[in-house]
Amino acid sequence: MIRAAFAALLLTASTAAAEPLDTAAKFEAYVRARTIFFHLGEGQIYASERYMADRRVRWSLLEGACQEGEWWAQDGLICFAYEGNANAQCWKVDLTPEGMRATSDDAINPLVIYEAQGVTGDQTCTGPRVGV
Repeated sequence: MIRAAFAALLLTASTAAAEPLDTAAKFEAYVRARTIFFHLGEGQIYASERYMADRRVRWSLLEGACQEGEWWAQDGLICFAYEGNANAQCWKVDLTPEGMRATSDDAINPLVIYEAQGVTGDQTCTGPRVGV
């Protein structure tokens, strides 16, 4: 009984330890000049995003095709717009003890992505914008 109560307390503390990255200043302070790799909860890397100056970003799925875009803060969410996609994507972003966690604002089918810990490196982009 005591173990179960302690485990519940730890879980609550872990959830409470999440810090919202809900303003441009907070988000930029965490991501500035970084490449962050993401997984969907099972630990297998599926994408990366490079955060550059002037709130520009480059998103890449595992196959290496990259999309250029930009980000901004709006109503407590961090939003992204990419070339070739007219629809902005907004996320509730939190900093947890395990790294960044982002939940899409899709009310019907929200997606949660997690920062992969201990993964470093640069993106590999393939496609028409690569090379000479």
